[in-house]
Amino acid sequence: MDNVKKPDSIENLLNTGSEAMERREYDTAVSCYEKAAEMGSSTALARLGDIYNEGFARKRDTDKAFAYYKKSADAGNADGMYGLGLCYAGAYGVEADGEK
Repeated sequence: MDNVKKPDSIENLLNTGSEAMERREYDTAVSCYEKAAEMGSSTALARLGDIYNEGFARKRDTDKAFAYYKKSADAGNADGMYGLGLCYAGAYGVEADGEK
């Protein structure tokens, strides 16, 4: 029984979110990533940043994307750091800053 994944484990939520993205079921993906983020997943925060930065499921919102990337980066997540760097370079949700 130890090998059985819990339905609402972070791993399952991330996997379900990724599968939903592949099927273009963006609302489902957002729901899964939001739950995983609430459980402490920095990966989920980065993926939410991607969703808002690209405009999947929602209107593109670079302010929200920046906020999700920042939280993810602050937690040490490489994808969050990359997304945050893109925001600073392109002035998405923040003023452009080549130093950051």
